[in-house]
Amino acid sequence: MLSRSKIVKLAALAAILIVILSVTIALACLNPPTGNTSDSSTASDLSPFTSETLIDSSTSERTLMPSTTSSSPETTTTTTTEPPTTTTTTTTTTTTKTTKTTKTTKKTTTTTTEPPDADEIYGMVREYFVKSFSAHGDMIEMDVFASGTNILQNLLAKRLDLLMRRRQEFNLVPSNTSINLKLLEKRFLADTAYLSYLVTETCSFSNSDDTSAEKSTCRHNLLMMLTKEEGEWKIKSFLSRDKHFGMFEKSSSARVLKVRNAIKTGVNLSPSLFTLSCSNDLIAKRYQQELDNIAKDKKASVLEESVPVSAGENRGLFDREAMRQYQQQWALSRNTKHYPDYSYSGGDCQNYVSQVIAAGGTPMDTVGSRQWYYFKDGRRSPSWAAVGYFISYILNNTGKGPHGVLVKNAGSLLSGDVVHIDTDYDGKYNHAVSLYLPGSSPTFSGHSNDDLNYPLYYIPGIKRYYHLVDYGK
Repeated sequence: MLSRSKIVKLAALAAILIVILSVTIALACLNPPTGNTSDSSTASDLSPFTSETLIDSSTSERTLMPSTTSSSPETTTTTTTEPPTTTTTTTTTTTTKTTKTTKTTKKTTTTTTEPPDADEIYGMVREYFVKSFSAHGDMIEMDVFASGTNILQNLLAKRLDLLMRRRQEFNLVPSNTSINLKLLEKRFLADTAYLSYLVTETCSFSNSDDTSAEKSTCRHNLLMMLTKEEGEWKIKSFLSRDKHFGMFEKSSSARVLKVRNAIKTGVNLSPSLFTLSCSNDLIAKRYQQELDNIAKDKKASVLEESVPVSAGENRGLFDREAMRQYQQQWALSRNTKHYPDYSYSGGDCQNYVSQVIAAGGTPMDTVGSRQWYYFKDGRRSPSWAAVGYFISYILNNTGKGPHGVLVKNAGSLLSGDVVHIDTDYDGKYNHAVSLYLPGSSPTFSGHSNDDLNYPLYYIPGIKRYYHLVDYGK
C-alpha cells in the first residue's frame, strides 16, 4: 500500500499536469494552426484571372481552382477583391462605349447596295459621257443636270467650244472611238449616288501622218455625284482628270484619291467633296487664255527652224527607237520593278519622262553642281522627278548626262524629246510629257493621266519644247 506521503506527492503531480494541460489548450485556442506556414501568399496575390490559387496541404502542390464568384459581361475583368463601386463604374463605362458605337453606326447611312433603278443610273452616265463629255465623241449638249448646277454647265459649255476650235484649227477629227467606263467604287444614300470610274478612250485622228499607226489612247478618272429630282436621276456635280476639264477645275491626283477613298469607305463622304472651286469669272478668264494659246500653238506648228546637233568628242546620241519602244511599253502601265510610281504623291509625269530619257542610253549624272540620277526611291536627284529642277538641269548641263535646248516648234522634236506644259496659265510649268511620234502633227505619251500616241495640239496649256541634243559619257 502506498504510504500517506506518496499519495500526497502523486496528487500534487496530477494537479501540476492538469494546470499544464489547461494552459496548452488555452494557447492552442488563441493561435490556431495555419496549415502550411511555408507559403504565406494569398489567392488574390497569385491569380490575376479571377481564379484562386490554393495550396493542397496533403501534397504541397498548387492547383488552379475556378472562382465561385459570378460575373456579368461588363465585369469579366473585375477581381473578387474589388469593391462593388468598381463594378458599377466598369458597367457605366462599357455602356458609354456602346452608346458611342451606336451613334457612329447611325452616321454611316450610305451603302454599296444598288438601288432598284441602278441600271438607269449607270446607263445615263454612260450615255452622257459618250455623247456629250468625251473629247472623242459627238459632244452633243444634253439636258441631264440637276438644279443649282449653273457653274458646272458654264464650264462644260466653254470646254466644248474650245475642243471644237482645236479640232478645226489642227484638223483633229476623232473617229473609230472606243470608250470603256470601268466602275471602281459606288455608294448610295437615299436619293444620291456617288460613282468613281476609270475611263479609257481610244480613237484615230484624221490628220495622222501614218494611217497604219496605233490608235491614240488616253486614260483618266471620273467622279460623279447624281441626285434624284422628280423621279429622274440628274447629274449634280462631277470631277474629272480630263485635261480639258482640268484647265477650269483643278482635279489633282491627291483630290481624286481623297474622293475615291470616301466613296469606297463611306467615311467623310458628303456633297462638299464635289463642290467646284472655280467661279464664272475664272471660267471666262481661262477661256480667253486658252483662245490665245490655241493661236500660239497654231503659229508654232508651222514654224521652220534648225536644231543643234551633237558636237565634240565623248558625246553620245540618243537611241530614239529605244525611247519610243519604252513609251509604247510603259505609258499605260508602270515599270515598278525599276522605278517608283508617284501618281498619287505629287504626280508621276517628270518621273516617267526621265525614264524615257534613260532608255535612250544616257548614263546617270552624279557629278558637278547639277545632277540627274535615280538609283532607288529616296536616292534620286530633284531633277529626276520635278519639272522645275529638270528645266534648270537640262538647259545648263554640259558634262555627263543628257543635254537639251529650247526650240520654238514641236515639229522640230524627235521621239523621246520633252514637252513641258503650264496647265494653270500662270507662267509656271507643272506638267511634262514625252514626244512619241514626231512630224507636223506630233503625238506624245505621259503619266499621271496616262496617254499614248495622243495629239500634242489637241490638249490645252502653254507649251515649251526641249530637244535633247546628246549626252555626256
